Amino acid sequence: MEVTLDQAINMLKVEEAKYSDLNNKIAEANAVLSELITAKVTLENLPKKKTETLVPIGGGVFLPVSATKEAKLIVSVGAGASVEKSVTDTISFLDSKINAVKESLDELIKLMNKTQKNINVLREKINASIKNSNQAPTVVG
Repeated sequence: MEVTLDQAINMLKVEEAKYSDLNNKIAEANAVLSELITAKVTLENLPKKKTETLVPIGGGVFLPVSATKEAKLIVSVGAGASVEKSVTDTISFLDSKINAVKESLDELIKLMNKTQKNINVLREKINASIKNSNQAPTVVG
């Protein structure tokens, strides 16, 4: 099926919007991944003996708390539900979430690469169409 120049331009706009959306989703997923990894590393480095630490609660405010590897944590499991977990169980839970986010990131990157290929093809078609329409007609005489 032959695509007109206007159709190709419209298709390009759609693909560029899709690319931008995917780029935003990848940035969000990377932020979530970073947060999960930070939480996991923090838990892995908890001391065995009771040690006072500062927990950020927002607005540049920190709450002093005592924590150990034996601490029980309240973990959000989704849909507004939270459960109590040990440090070890929480680390396992975080590992599964990290793996899920990495899988999602891989899929988003594949979609982004496919979208970039579509953009490149459409740009080539548009440029070729414009080049062909700008050629002067041949005068036979």
